[in-house]
Amino acid sequence: MKYIYLFLIPILFSCSSTQKTATIEPVPVAPSWVQQKPIESFYYSGIGMAIKSGNNYQAIAKNNALNDLASEISVQINSTSVLYQVESNEQFREDFRANTRMSSIENIEGFELVDSFENGREFWVYYRLSKSEYLALKKAREEMAVSRALDLYSKAREFKLNNQYDDALIYGVKSIEAIKAYLGEGLKINLDGQDIYLGNELFSFLNETVNDINIRSVLGDFEITRGKVPDPTQLTFSVSTEKFSILRDIPIYFYYSGNRIKNNELFSDYNGMVSYPLGKITSKNPREYLQANLNLVGISKEATEDPFVRKLVAKISGSDARINLTVKKPLVFIKSAELNFNDTLTTKALANTFKKEFLESAFQVTNNVKNADYLLDITSNTDRISSSGGFFSASLDANMKFYDNQLNLLYTYQINNLKGVQLDYEKAGKDAYQKASEQIEKLIFRQLRRKVFD
Repeated sequence: MKYIYLFLIPILFSCSSTQKTATIEPVPVAPSWVQQKPIESFYYSGIGMAIKSGNNYQAIAKNNALNDLASEISVQINSTSVLYQVESNEQFREDFRANTRMSSIENIEGFELVDSFENGREFWVYYRLSKSEYLALKKAREEMAVSRALDLYSKAREFKLNNQYDDALIYGVKSIEAIKAYLGEGLKINLDGQDIYLGNELFSFLNETVNDINIRSVLGDFEITRGKVPDPTQLTFSVSTEKFSILRDIPIYFYYSGNRIKNNELFSDYNGMVSYPLGKITSKNPREYLQANLNLVGISKEATEDPFVRKLVAKISGSDARINLTVKKPLVFIKSAELNFNDTLTTKALANTFKKEFLESAFQVTNNVKNADYLLDITSNTDRISSSGGFFSASLDANMKFYDNQLNLLYTYQINNLKGVQLDYEKAGKDAYQKASEQIEKLIFRQLRRKVFD
């Protein structure tokens, strides 16, 4: 047994030693470009890393590397560029730079894989792009963009000459979009025998075209009684050039100070006119206005889907016009025949309650029916029901009708058999009138106001 143990010990030791050696793997040495990004005179370089989790880590690393590469391609705002001329806000310019960098990533061509590296946890890639090749491609794209912009600009000018300002504006925006990637550059070219900066030229054309559009109120300011509907002709605007040439199909945006309005984007008609059907005036404010603006937002939305170009177009101030409305308090004449068991009441409870509600709701009550905008007609009477145990019961019937000054019936409400109880019939009738007054405060007047004025 002693010899057997001695024989086994070396064998076991040998096996254990072999297993331990097999698990040791050499640690890969990271190349120098992982530790420090190389700086090359003739190349842009991009380094990207991704954690090795999931199946797409290689694609993530590549994307990170291209982002890094694009960040080396600096985006400068030239002092002769349209961006420099129209916008001093640094945030706006930074938005342009960021937007341009994103576009650069999508359009990067000709880059090459220099090296890759991975360990147990990370995957790295190293790309580079020849500066000369990039500049050559950039110049070719720039020439194509300029050619496209000039073609659109030519069409825009032709549309303007033909008084088709809607199409002139759309094509003007499209021409700017064509050179969007180069708006930070001067883009000096020769056009019609003159040296120009293209971006500035296109933006100036757009600005001048917008400023040449005039929106005017046709009839001017007016008064209107709350609850009335303005005649459409009172809310009409004309759209023309400075020289009064009619402009058709121009998008107009309407704003009303009194409340939010729906379907507020309309177009000028064949005669260069546009009216907004404002509907019933419900405001309690003494003054409101309707404003018509050139709808540049609508134009830019039709011309381009690019948010940056839309934001740039929004820098232009378009024409607008305003119609001021003086909102008069409605004059109400109250006619009341209130009876208690066929006897005329000295104090007209229903009429007084209505008067209080009208005054609290920005109406005026008049004693002259000829001046009234509205007429409230009240007829009421009580009747005996019974008596029992020293208490007397009465019922009230009341009819309330509300007319405009053309005697068109706008609202009606009827009270039937409203019961009052008191120590005698007269007081029971007055109790019924008190309950009717409470109904006017809580229900009837609110219904009338909502139906006629809201």
